[in-house]
Amino acid sequence: MTTTYKYGRAGEVDISRAATLVALAFGGPDDACVEWIRYAGLENLRVMRSSEGSVDGTVLRVEMGQFFSGKSIPMMGIAGVTAAPEVRGAGMATEMMRACVRELHREQWPISTLYPSTQPLYRKVGFEQVSHRFVFTVPVGRLATNISKVSGWTVKPLDERDTPRVEEIYREFAQVWPGMVDRGAYIWKRIRSWRGQDYRGFGAYGPDGRLAGYLFLSQNRKPDSGRFDLALSDVAWTTPEAARRLLMFISDFTTMCDDVVFQGGASHPLLAYIHHNIYKMQLRDPWMLRITHLEKAVAALSYHTSVDVSGVIAIADDTVPEHCGHWTISISKGVGSCTPAAATAAASRVDICTFAQIWSGYLSVSQAIAMGKVGGETTELLRLSPAFAGPTPWMTDFF
Repeated sequence: MTTTYKYGRAGEVDISRAATLVALAFGGPDDACVEWIRYAGLENLRVMRSSEGSVDGTVLRVEMGQFFSGKSIPMMGIAGVTAAPEVRGAGMATEMMRACVRELHREQWPISTLYPSTQPLYRKVGFEQVSHRFVFTVPVGRLATNISKVSGWTVKPLDERDTPRVEEIYREFAQVWPGMVDRGAYIWKRIRSWRGQDYRGFGAYGPDGRLAGYLFLSQNRKPDSGRFDLALSDVAWTTPEAARRLLMFISDFTTMCDDVVFQGGASHPLLAYIHHNIYKMQLRDPWMLRITHLEKAVAALSYHTSVDVSGVIAIADDTVPEHCGHWTISISKGVGSCTPAAATAAASRVDICTFAQIWSGYLSVSQAIAMGKVGGETTELLRLSPAFAGPTPWMTDFF
C-alpha cells in the first residue's frame, strides 16, 4: 500500500510528535523543541500527515522582511524542516517543500529564505544559494592597537526602555546592506536569549547623550584556563564613532578575554574599523533564496531612476507552474514590472533558481551567462543587467 500525504496546518494534538521530529532532526531534548514550537507560534507550523494519520514531516514559517535595494521586501523564512527517520529517502520532504512553496505563491509572498541542512532538496523546489554567513574571530588583546580611539562617548548597559531606539538603530543599519533581515519578534527574542544563552546589551552614547550604537554579548568561559570569549549576537550603529567606541569597549575586556566572535557576511562593516587583518573568517552557513511570486518580487525592488530598460525572458519553474512562460520585465523611473509576454525565440531562458541569484545581486547577468546558466539569446537578459546589479547579499541572523 502506497502512503499518501496531506500538507496542512498543525494542531495542538500534533505538538508532541512535531517536537520529536525536530529533536530527531537537529538534536536536543523534546521539551526544548516543544518550547521552540510554542515560542515560534503553532499557527506557523505546517505538517505532512500520512494517509494512516501519522505526522511524518514538519516545516515552520517565520514571517519577516529582508532588505534589498534599501527596501524591506516581505519574506517568509523557513525553518524546522524535518522528515521522520523511518520515511526519509522516499520523497516526502520534497513533496512537503513543494506544497509549502505553492502555499507561499498563493499568499503572494515575493520571496522566501532558508538555511539549508542539505542543498539538493531545496534546489529541487526552486531555492538557490545567494550568499554565505561567516563567523569572525578577533583577538581582543590586539584590538586596542588596531582601532582609532574616540573621545566624548560613553557605554552603558541597555534596559527595556532602550528597546525602541535599539530597533530603530538596527533598521537604519540593516537597510543599506542587501540581505539583512527586517526583524520581527521571533528574531529579536533570539538576539537576547538563544539556546539557553543570555546576551547582555550595551549601548554607545554620543556627546549629545543619544544612543547611536549597541551590541549584545555573552561570555563563554573556558574551563581549562578560566578565561572566556565574547560572543556577539548582534552589533549595529548609525555613526562611525559609535562603531569605534563599541570596539574600544570590547578591547577593555582584554584582561580575561581571548577573542570576540560574531557572524555576518564577508563584507561585514565592523571589520572596516580594524586597521589590520588580525581576524579569522570561517564559513558557517550558506543560505538560499526562492522567488515565490515572480511579479511581486520584481515590483518589490527599488531601482535607480536612471535605469530605463526592458527585456523578455522565459522562466522555467518545476514547482510553481504559474511562473512558467515568457515575461516582459520593464524598469522605468525607479519602478519595475513583470508581465506575461508572447512567446519569442529571442527570449533569454533561465530557471527560477538562476533568476533568484540575479534578482538578489548574487550573480550579475554576465556571470550567469559565463556559468552556462542562461539559454537562448542572451541579449534580452543583458539589457536588464543595470537593474539587478548589486553587491552580494548577506545577513547576520540565523533562523
